[in-house]
Amino acid sequence: MKVEEENESPLLSLQQVAEELGVPLQRVKTAVASLNDRRAAQSSAGGGARRRLYGPEAVAAIRRQLAKAESRKRLAAHEGAAHWQRLARLRLCAVQAGRLAGELKAVYGELRRYPPTTSTALGTLPDPQLALVHPIPVLLSPLRSAVWQASWPEAGIAARALSVGEALRKLGLEIVRTWKAMESTPQGDPELGRVLAAVIHRPGLAPKSETEP
Repeated sequence: MKVEEENESPLLSLQQVAEELGVPLQRVKTAVASLNDRRAAQSSAGGGARRRLYGPEAVAAIRRQLAKAESRKRLAAHEGAAHWQRLARLRLCAVQAGRLAGELKAVYGELRRYPPTTSTALGTLPDPQLALVHPIPVLLSPLRSAVWQASWPEAGIAARALSVGEALRKLGLEIVRTWKAMESTPQGDPELGRVLAAVIHRPGLAPKSETEP
């Protein structure tokens, strides 16, 4: 009997368990309190109601519980760090997106103010009583997805329509209208009158020179 008692594993108090495991006493108490199977941790308990002692099985259960708690702690720390890293990346993306949005808005404004323009020429006018000294240079610009503008920049005359051909036709009509208005009131805009007179004339009449008074 004495040999069996000497070989029997000693029972430990919580303080001794903490020292054996190398952890603070409070962590051991927390582990014992959170064990799912508390009887396993206290199966070797003894020493009366005031003091509980823990055998090898109980110590092993406490060790496992401490390991689980430490694993959860590390996981929580990792997830917390990952959360803030994701927030930092999201904030950086938001800043970059805001900067990109500003640049895109500026480019959009520039493209609206200065649409891609091509050039052509108007060779005739829709009035048999008027002829051209030379073709009128015309600029074609898309104002919207279905609207075109044809303009004669030198004279400041423009027309808009839903197609290039219609815009050119309307420009010709506007040039004729402007010519006739200037013909009746040449003093209204002398500079415009000189531009028109240098390009447009009535057949049979020599066009006025730009230097002609």
